[in-house]
Amino acid sequence: MFRKKLKRGPQVILPKDAALILAYSGIAPGSKVVDAGAGSGFLATFLGTYLRPGKVYTYETDERFLQIVKDNIVACGLEDVVTLKHADVTKGIKEKDVDLVTLDLRDAKKALKHAKTALVDGGMVVTYSPTIEHLMGVLKELKKLNFSEIKPVENIVREWKTELTTRPETMGLMHTGFLTFAKKIK
Repeated sequence: MFRKKLKRGPQVILPKDAALILAYSGIAPGSKVVDAGAGSGFLATFLGTYLRPGKVYTYETDERFLQIVKDNIVACGLEDVVTLKHADVTKGIKEKDVDLVTLDLRDAKKALKHAKTALVDGGMVVTYSPTIEHLMGVLKELKKLNFSEIKPVENIVREWKTELTTRPETMGLMHTGFLTFAKKIK
């Protein structure tokens, strides 16, 4: 139902990965989140639906996607929860005392220092990396910035057939990307 409401432009973080972000980050209703690389607004609206009465600030630099994100925020009735910002997080994050920062962008490693400044102590950053090379750059920067509990994961979901016999589906949505979770320490 959630996806049926939304318009899709660029690639999106799918519900399987968005749900893992909720589970691993420990954020709860009332949390404050910065989401960068809004794209179509799927992650921002997913988080906003869960976090109400919290706040999600979603950043996007590409003008082609801004209207799609705005429309999706309205379609979900989240205008009071999700704020779209036409800004570049690699240049800074204005929000402070943030519980979670998500980075789904090519230059995620360039935004990590700003994420650390924006986060509360114990807050988390989550990056989405489509390739190992991207992931390695993120890991190197997280270590340089002294983040703790750095955990890269790949979330694979495989459905099963249970008609005549029980076995895994032949085809499925397997690799979408790597999520890296890290915690800010003092």
